[in-house]
Amino acid sequence: MIRWFPSRSTRTHPLLGRRALVFALASALCLTLALGIVYGREPVYRATASVLTVKPKAVDAPSATADPEHVMIQRRLLLGESLLGRLAIDLAEAGLAVDVAALRTRLAVEPIPETNLLELRAEGGDPERLAAIVNHWVRAYERLRAEQVSASAGRTTTELEEEQARLERRIESARAELETFAAEHDIVGIERAESRALAELEDLNDALGKARNREVEALARLRALDEAVARGERLIPREQQNDIARLQRYVERGRERLDQLYARYTQAYIDRDPALRDLPGEQAALEQSLERALLVARITVRDEARQELDAARETVALLEDDLDRQQRAVQTFSRHFATFEGLREGLDGLETRFAENAQRLAEIALRDFEQYPPIQVVEWAYAPSAPIRPDYARDLPIALAAALLAALFLTWLTDYLGERSTAPRVSYLGVRIERGEDGDGVRLVESAAPAPEDGAGQSATLEAPRARAAVIDLPRLPRLLDPAEIELLLRDVDTEVRGHCALLLSGVTPAELMLLDRDCFDPVAGTLSVPGAGRRELALAPGAWGRLEPLLDGLRRGIGPLAAERLDRALGKAAGASMLPERRGVDAQALWHSYLVYLAHQGADFEWLQRRVGPLAPELRSALRKFMVAGERGEGIDWVHPVLRD
Repeated sequence: MIRWFPSRSTRTHPLLGRRALVFALASALCLTLALGIVYGREPVYRATASVLTVKPKAVDAPSATADPEHVMIQRRLLLGESLLGRLAIDLAEAGLAVDVAALRTRLAVEPIPETNLLELRAEGGDPERLAAIVNHWVRAYERLRAEQVSASAGRTTTELEEEQARLERRIESARAELETFAAEHDIVGIERAESRALAELEDLNDALGKARNREVEALARLRALDEAVARGERLIPREQQNDIARLQRYVERGRERLDQLYARYTQAYIDRDPALRDLPGEQAALEQSLERALLVARITVRDEARQELDAARETVALLEDDLDRQQRAVQTFSRHFATFEGLREGLDGLETRFAENAQRLAEIALRDFEQYPPIQVVEWAYAPSAPIRPDYARDLPIALAAALLAALFLTWLTDYLGERSTAPRVSYLGVRIERGEDGDGVRLVESAAPAPEDGAGQSATLEAPRARAAVIDLPRLPRLLDPAEIELLLRDVDTEVRGHCALLLSGVTPAELMLLDRDCFDPVAGTLSVPGAGRRELALAPGAWGRLEPLLDGLRRGIGPLAAERLDRALGKAAGASMLPERRGVDAQALWHSYLVYLAHQGADFEWLQRRVGPLAPELRSALRKFMVAGERGEGIDWVHPVLRD
C-alpha cells in the first residue's frame, strides 16, 4: 500500500495556499523585472529643422521643380567634413563642445520626397542641447552656402564678361560676311519660298508625287486582278454586272430543273420524251454562254487596268523630265542659299548667346546673396517635449501583461513539477513507495510478500528477509505497467500509435523512434535495425509486425514517426479514456520501462539488456541493480512481451 504524508509547507500556510504563494512571489519578481526593463531605458529625443535647398520663390512665381540630384548633393554637403568642422567650432564657442565624430553619430539628414526640402535631425538625451545643435547646424549651412554662391558668382561674372567681348567681335564679322554674300548672289529674302524657281520645283515635286501614287495604285490593281484570275475568281466590269447576273440566274434555274428531272425520271425516259430530251443541250449551251461572257468580262477588266497603268507611267515619265530640267535650273540657287542660310544661322546663334550672357550678367548684378541667401529655413528646431523612443505608454501595458503571463506560467510550471515529483500510488517491482514527513524525496520500502514458489523469476521479488527491511533510497523511475494495463491502453489508441507502442515493447527507446525510416525494417527477415548510438538489430515478434503495418505505410509515403510529445499526449489521452486504476505517468517512457522490467524479472543482466534495449543510463542501472534476480542467461530469456504474443 501507499502512504502519503502532507508536507510541512501545506501545514505552514493553510489559508494562503501553495499556488497563491507561488503566484504572489512570481508576480512580484516578474513585475519588478518588467518595470525595470521599461523604465530602465533612457529616453531618446529628436530635434528637427526643415530647410529649402533652393532660392525662396516670390509670391507670384511658380514653385521650383523638385531636383533629386541637387537635394542629394546638399545632403552630402550637410554631412561633409567641412560643414561639421565649422559646426564643432561654433558649438565650442557657444559652450556646447562636441567633436566631429560625435556629431556624425547624432546628426542625420532626410530628404522629403518630391520636394527640395531637407529635414535636419539630431537625436540624444538632452532636448535643449539637441535644439541648439540643430539651429547652429542650420546657421553654419547658411553661411557656407552664401560663401559658395558668392565665390561662384564672382567667377561666373568674370567668365561671362570675357566671353561677351569675344562674341561681339565675332558677331560684327559674321554680319558683314552675310551681307556681302547676299549682294553677290542676288538673295533678297531669308526664305527659300521667295524664289520662283524653287516654287516651280515644289509644284513639280507635288505633281510627280501624285502621279507616282496613281502609278502605284494602278500597278497594285493590275496585280490584284491577276491574283484573282489565278485563284479562279470572276472579274466583271460594272456595266456588265447586270447582264451576267441575269444570265447566271438562268443557268442556276436550268440546273435546278435538270436536277428535279433526273430525280423523277430515268435517262432512257428523258431520251424518249421529245419535250425533255433537248433540255440538257439547252442547259449546256446556256452555261457556255455564261463562260464566254465571264471570259470577255475578265479580259475587259484587265485591259482597263493595263491602260490605266500605262497612262500613269507616261505621266510620271513626262513629269520626271520636267523635274530634271527644273532641278538643274535651281541647283546653283540652292547651293548659294544653303551657304547663305548657314551664315545666317551662325549669326543668329552668336546673337542669342550674347543676349543670354547679358541676361545672366544682369541677374547676377541684381541679386543680393548676403541678404537673400540661396536657401530658406522653413522651420527652426525647438526642444522636443516627448521622446521618440522608448514609448513608455505602449511598453508598460505590454510589460505588465507579459509579467502576468510569466507569473501564471511559473505558477503552472511549479505546480506541474510538483505533481510530477509526487510518486504515483502504484507498486513498483513488489515494493511500496512512501513520501517522508518532510515532503522531500521518495523512499522505497520492501513489502512482506512471500517468495515465488517456482523460483523461475516470472514475478520477481526482492531477495530480502520477510521482515520489513531498512528504507532504500531509489531514484524516481517511470511508471510500471503490467500486461493487463497495457492491453487496456492499446485498446483505446489508434493504429498508428499502436505501432509505436509495439516498437517500445520490443526494446526501441522513445528517443530512437524518430531515427527510424523504412529502410530499417526487414519484413522478410523479421528484424529491425535500430540506428543511432545504440545501433543494434532486433528480432520482432509476429504480434509486433501485425501492429506495425500503419506505421510502415506512413514511412513508405514519407511520413515519419510521431514526435515524443505527440506520442505522450496520445498515450495520456488513451489512459484517461481507459479503465486503468491509476492514469498518471502513462507515456512512451513508461511502456519502454515496463519492457525493461519484464526482462529484468527474468534474470537478464546488464549485458543482455543492453543488447536488446541499448545503452542504459547510470542512474537507471543503479535502480535496476536492486531488483534484478539471478535467472536465465541469453537463450533462456523470453524477449517477446506478453502483449505481443499471438
